[in-house]
Amino acid sequence: KPGTYTVTLTVTDADGTSTATVFTGQTVSLAGGPSAQATQAVTIANTVPGPAPTAYAASLTLDTVVPIGPNGPGAPITVGSAPVAIAVTPNGATAYVANYTSNTVTPIATATNTAGTPIPVGTSPFAIAITPNGATAYVTSLSGTVTPINTATNTPGTQIAVGANPYGIAISPHGKTAYV
Repeated sequence: KPGTYTVTLTVTDADGTSTATVFTGQTVSLAGGPSAQATQAVTIANTVPGPAPTAYAASLTLDTVVPIGPNGPGAPITVGSAPVAIAVTPNGATAYVANYTSNTVTPIATATNTAGTPIPVGTSPFAIAITPNGATAYVTSLSGTVTPINTATNTPGTQIAVGANPYGIAISPHGKTAYV
């Protein structure tokens, strides 16, 4: 619902160090009226080179992603239709957004918050995981496939059949196995 809110963003690094940023009195106004859905997915990225944590919030109904940094929300970034999941490369340089009804993934350069060319994937992409070395993003699609994306070139690889409705994906810490 549109209004003024106080939000606390807490980020914990791999070494256990926590940083909290409080956004007080942030005004949220939504195009689309009272039925607009404000947030569908939120992912935290420690953008490079700056030390400030940035949250990326996807609006399922507005087809946008909004970066939220220490100074509050930034300008909405237009992505594909019905963004449902966001994953950020380990170095924080790129956020990948799964667009459910456009069957694409949109890369966002986090340094400039600029959307790149949409990457075609399977039907109804639903979840994204990125390998620890940042080389590959794996995208599940409810059509029963996983599409690997080469993050250096933002090109899709050959789809892998995994069975019906893969709702989630996780990558092992060594990066050699994906669990769907």
